[in-house]
Amino acid sequence: MKIQPVILAEGLRKSSFESLVGVPPQLLPMAPSVSLLACWHEKLAEVSDDLPPLEILVSSSQGYQSMDVLSADPRFKRVIDPRPHRGTGGVLADYLKRRESAHGDLDYLVVIERSSCPPRSLSSFFRNLESNPDILIGVSELDRLVGIMAIKPRVLELVPEVGYFDLKEQAVDKAVQCGLSVTAAVIMPRAIQVRSLRGWLDAIRYLNLTESSSGEPVSYSAHGTNCIDPGARIGEAVILDSIVMEDATIENGAIIARSVLCPGAHVASGAHVIDSIIGRSKRAMRS
Repeated sequence: MKIQPVILAEGLRKSSFESLVGVPPQLLPMAPSVSLLACWHEKLAEVSDDLPPLEILVSSSQGYQSMDVLSADPRFKRVIDPRPHRGTGGVLADYLKRRESAHGDLDYLVVIERSSCPPRSLSSFFRNLESNPDILIGVSELDRLVGIMAIKPRVLELVPEVGYFDLKEQAVDKAVQCGLSVTAAVIMPRAIQVRSLRGWLDAIRYLNLTESSSGEPVSYSAHGTNCIDPGARIGEAVILDSIVMEDATIENGAIIARSVLCPGAHVASGAHVIDSIIGRSKRAMRS
């Protein structure tokens, strides 16, 4: 089976969460040096013997540049949509048409939503493709969309050449009206979207990736589920269920709980950061 994984990597507007963190959701770390995007690639590679690069579909040059960190990574390829404002169905139809020569024998386009957390395994999802549905949608045990869909190229031929056309609300509905088969596969207990601090922490907790240790003693005390970059500078502090990114600084006596420290953030001695996002180059002072 030949598949092409694509991640819908840029919306028309940044959310307040993305603006605060300063990093696209797909590049947020789930463990030190392991992005959400890398987690999706790993899960796909486990079930595909000949996995092509995961193509990252953006709608602007700004979005393209925001992922410069991926430019030398052979696992990923950035692609700019030349016709924005077409809706997700329109974007994917245009994408396939432009790359028809490369995807002439494609069985499925595997579409991933940029802020979705992957399941621990995609084996059951791909087993469901053996029954040859036209569209397969990944859902949770609570019947919520989890952010992955496999689509046969002929489905996207139903998308009009001009105008806005959504994928979930319009393309799937039109496929059903045309008698094509649409099925669902339960692949997660519940859907997790990395669109907020809580969602980010939930994804880290769910994926539960083992953090590599340098073997060097640390001065801080960590409890719960954390993602602490080895490039952060941390004194004698307490960290609970939090994310500390590269180049963040935490001074002695600080307490960080259920929070994010973005690159360059600085927490002063004795400060308490609770349920907060400390943005780039911001300083949290003792109150």
